[in-house]
Amino acid sequence: MPKKGFILFLIFPVLCHANNVHMISASAVEQDSTVGYSLGYTGINNGRYITTLGYKHFSEDDWNSSAYSLGINRALDSVYTGSFYMGIGFADVRVASRQNIGGSQNLKIFVEATDQRGFARLGYSKLSGVGIDYDYSLVSMDGKTTLGALWRGAISNSNFGWLLGVDSNSDVDTVSAGISAIF
Repeated sequence: MPKKGFILFLIFPVLCHANNVHMISASAVEQDSTVGYSLGYTGINNGRYITTLGYKHFSEDDWNSSAYSLGINRALDSVYTGSFYMGIGFADVRVASRQNIGGSQNLKIFVEATDQRGFARLGYSKLSGVGIDYDYSLVSMDGKTTLGALWRGAISNSNFGWLLGVDSNSDVDTVSAGISAIF
């Protein structure tokens, strides 16, 4: 936990600058027929520096998984009007399973695995809160590339909006739908 707190401390100035766009989101996520949820934050500083924080959670029967991610990206032009960007990030993934092995003493086994990985991201994004916003990305982690697309639109010219997203790589396909707020 101290590492996560230190990383948040380092990016805190990016989150507080007055010329920013901030977006928070909550989505239902389906990943290979398992349903979960995700929470996210995207902050844009001066149209060029993009900070992302994310959390995903899935559970089914006797197992659950959660993933935290932090990304720092740099756009070539203003993301408010649309720009290519590149960045790096860090993900912390945890999977836990509880199995009942039965017997006369009703024994249970609990197994937990944790993996921490770095990733690189390339993409093209527009995020301004006006019209349809979008983010198309390629994320490379551990030799696998994930193609992703995310669209956002305002609801009745307010700061609230809808989100639709898809991600795909050779192992997993993900579809998400949710709500967002820009401030």
